[in-house]
Amino acid sequence: MAAQDDSTPWEVPAPLTDGPAMAAPDGLLLGRGYFSRLGVVRRKPSRADAPPTLSKSCSDKLALKQCASLLSSVASLLVAPDGVYLRSLVLPESQRTETGCVRAFSPQGRMAAVAGRAWAGGYAFAPFAVGITACEFEYSRRTVATRSPATTASNQARAWSALGLEESIIGGSLMGRKQFAVRGGSLTSRRGLWGLALDVASLLDVIPDEIPRCLSVARYQDIKDSELLAARRRAKKDVKAEALVGWVRNGGDSDFGLEASDA
Repeated sequence: MAAQDDSTPWEVPAPLTDGPAMAAPDGLLLGRGYFSRLGVVRRKPSRADAPPTLSKSCSDKLALKQCASLLSSVASLLVAPDGVYLRSLVLPESQRTETGCVRAFSPQGRMAAVAGRAWAGGYAFAPFAVGITACEFEYSRRTVATRSPATTASNQARAWSALGLEESIIGGSLMGRKQFAVRGGSLTSRRGLWGLALDVASLLDVIPDEIPRCLSVARYQDIKDSELLAARRRAKKDVKAEALVGWVRNGGDSDFGLEASDA
């Protein structure tokens, strides 16, 4: 809002007609508008000409990570979550708003409902500190704009790791692979990480037998529904109901297997 010529909050728009799957309770979870309603969960993208989604804003997902840890469902089967929480978040001084950060992340803001809470399995509300830096990232939107006012986002990405991972990804698929083909999936996709976790579990003698069994199911959704992840589901459910009000679950895309054909 502050970046607009007129930072006056927009008027609340009429209810959207996205259909039952996209309907948001009480007008929440709306990315395109409602900027005068602070502290609510929003979806992205916010552009009015973009297709609606149920993907949450980055600040909402970071707020949830304060209770669910940085681990994914699959990784949390192998690593205890209590040691995998963010300690700090550093923002550019030019982009940080104190009141906004307090409202979004802190126990004095919307997370007050779960302040001091702990759940089974090592899950707890672990708020991170928000720091600032005067340094400007060389390729930030603001720095790039000083060199070239006309910039657009790229659909290309590059993944690399010290262990040998090298991937070029275009539009979500590996370069040279057919779009949406199984063999075009990144190693960092949910299917790729699922397979990697199963390999790791089979190599570790200290892993309880129920973990490889949990990872050897037919569908990814079966892992998510596993009793081994009940504590994780409970923590996330409580946070969404009590602090991150308006969080609509983005489901229906986990009915895939570890092995699949592109035919």
